Amino acid sequence: MLKRKIGIGTWAFIRGGHAACPVPLEVVLTHVRAQGFDGAELAGFSPHMHPGEYPTPAARGEIRRLLEDIGLDPVSLAADFAEVPPGLVAPTQYLEVVRANLDICHDLGIPTLRVDTISQPGEIADGQDRETCFWRIVEAWQRAAETCAREGVRVVWEFEAAFLFNKPSDVMRMLYAVDHPNFTALFDSFHAFNCGVLGARQVGEQETLPGGIPQFAHMLTGKIGLAHLSGYERGEAGALTGRRTLECPPDLPGAVSAIGEAGYAGEWWTVDLGGFWPDAMADSRRARLFMDRLLGQGG
Repeated sequence: MLKRKIGIGTWAFIRGGHAACPVPLEVVLTHVRAQGFDGAELAGFSPHMHPGEYPTPAARGEIRRLLEDIGLDPVSLAADFAEVPPGLVAPTQYLEVVRANLDICHDLGIPTLRVDTISQPGEIADGQDRETCFWRIVEAWQRAAETCAREGVRVVWEFEAAFLFNKPSDVMRMLYAVDHPNFTALFDSFHAFNCGVLGARQVGEQETLPGGIPQFAHMLTGKIGLAHLSGYERGEAGALTGRRTLECPPDLPGAVSAIGEAGYAGEWWTVDLGGFWPDAMADSRRARLFMDRLLGQGG
């Protein structure tokens, strides 16, 4: 079994409590390494690793040298596709943004590109039905997966309640429809809780899983390419989704086991503080200790 390596996403340092004053990427990387993390998943959003912020190989080379100097591995790039939702634009437009982010992956040695559907759960283009939108996304991701494969970069889809095609059956259907060896799911325990347990923000008949997150993971056997973990709990009355925590719910260890049973053999497990965490800088060490306890590594 591969030794598990622990990563953290940098988006938590530019959103939530840090939105008004984002922490510079260089500061974040140095900080999380000092807190004991082995790697970082880089936010491809301004002011972090967006193509517009780091437009040249020289600019990107400075970040690569920093990563090498401090001994922090780049795990993935969470690219910004906000202007090109794959269900609403032509695949050629989508691929232009894919290629711009592939340049970043190439220059920093990032092995994985993260994507999502971008659109809200009920958002369908004018005159387009749900099936047409589904197959438009399939085509875009098939082409993206093939384009990235030629560059040695994997594509992972992070499904979540906030975005289109968020039911467990939607997720499984999408993965099998894309049907490309370079395209898998990013399985996040919090998103799986929202989508599979709460049935949050679903359109039409609600779909939940009696076996919870472990059942969801088993449904995606052979299709999980990266794992994100955090605790979770139901939100306050009226909330659209649950809430992330750094406490371990009783079913989370079983969910971690299920991710492995579903065939995930990757070395990286990332703690995801999401986009609403109050103070990621203050809680980074606690996040690392949460992962150590959960994965049973200690230290």
